[in-house]
Amino acid sequence: MKIVAVLLVCLALSAFADVKTGGVTQSANPVQGRGSYTVVNTLIGGLSYSYGLALKTNVPNSIWILNWNEMYNYEFDLQSGNPLGSWPITGGVDPDDQAYCEYPTGNQWFMTDYTASFFSVFAEDGTYLRNINGPAGYTNIFGIGAGNGYMYIGSPNQAKLAWGPYTGTETSITWSEMDYTSVYGLAVWENYLFIACGLEFEDNIFIHEITADGSPSAAPIWSTTFWEEDAVNGGIDFDGEYLYIYPQNTFLYQLSLDWDPQSLAPSTWGNIKATF
Repeated sequence: MKIVAVLLVCLALSAFADVKTGGVTQSANPVQGRGSYTVVNTLIGGLSYSYGLALKTNVPNSIWILNWNEMYNYEFDLQSGNPLGSWPITGGVDPDDQAYCEYPTGNQWFMTDYTASFFSVFAEDGTYLRNINGPAGYTNIFGIGAGNGYMYIGSPNQAKLAWGPYTGTETSITWSEMDYTSVYGLAVWENYLFIACGLEFEDNIFIHEITADGSPSAAPIWSTTFWEEDAVNGGIDFDGEYLYIYPQNTFLYQLSLDWDPQSLAPSTWGNIKATF
């Protein structure tokens, strides 16, 4: 295993700093096929008060991890592990997970809120744009993923996964939802939705296929148990080759999966992620 030391500009506090937690209220969804992973890389640093991650898809080797105590989003190089830059998190959000997506009207960042049912939208450079409400009745939102013309959010407190149309300009979203256990991290890659759950000693990483109307498949098409930490209570992202897992306040893991979307029959692909 290759170990890369990360010099964090975040607070160099204990890896066991405050943790943002949500409820676990039901069993995980059934899965069509279980898989496995190999740890390719582990990025080590004094991560604390940190949660969501996002790959900046228009910049090679650019991955971002937010710090909810300092209220900054920090960029790191995936090859060297070195810090590259940052921008302040404004707009009043108490950030959990984050996502990044490219749109013709301007690329955007998204961050969910730990204390209320909304997420914040930021421009490419981190400028705050607006808040968008999640489903009515949610106490907060954890995981978030964007792509395929839709937004995906999850709340372990409500044990729900929700989604609705979003193409870069909407100020409100009409949500659909399904029951889902302990969603902490979400990511969209092409027509697949990746989910990290805060479940211990059972399947806690899932892949769903996204159907033509934006809905995730009722059952995951792949799952595995992440054994490097007690639970995946943090962010997730996928670059087409590697899966990146960040259990909050600890390490960033780069995983190689035994799931290969290129081996699927073309009829199973649906629509590839559009350029909006």
